[in-house]
Amino acid sequence: DEYVFGPALIAAYDEERKMAKYPRILFHPGLFVLDDDLEVDGEEKILRDKDGLYYLDYFQDIYEVISTLKIGEGFYLFTLWLRICEGLKKYKTEPAIRVKYEWMKEKYNEAAKLAPKGSWYRQLPVNV
Repeated sequence: DEYVFGPALIAAYDEERKMAKYPRILFHPGLFVLDDDLEVDGEEKILRDKDGLYYLDYFQDIYEVISTLKIGEGFYLFTLWLRICEGLKKYKTEPAIRVKYEWMKEKYNEAAKLAPKGSWYRQLPVNV
């Protein structure tokens, strides 16, 4: 009940190593039955990305994570925003690394659009 072993886990690990173009947690469809509308607590947690791979959405759940960890929303989101902006500037001429920051920028800004008015997300879109 607590551990996952077997061919599907090994296939997921191998696939993620080969396809880990973006900083995300991937799910191999063979590991469990996936429904496009998979929801937990009324929110979609596992999404299908543009490349067809399933990943854990850790940008839209940020409020749940920071409240659990008792971290201030402003501090966490500002730090995340700052790291993405710094990475975009620093790796301007290194496309293999910059693409990871571009992906994070896109996911961050998508989550910002869905965030409550007045939240740090809404106030700090990534514009680099």
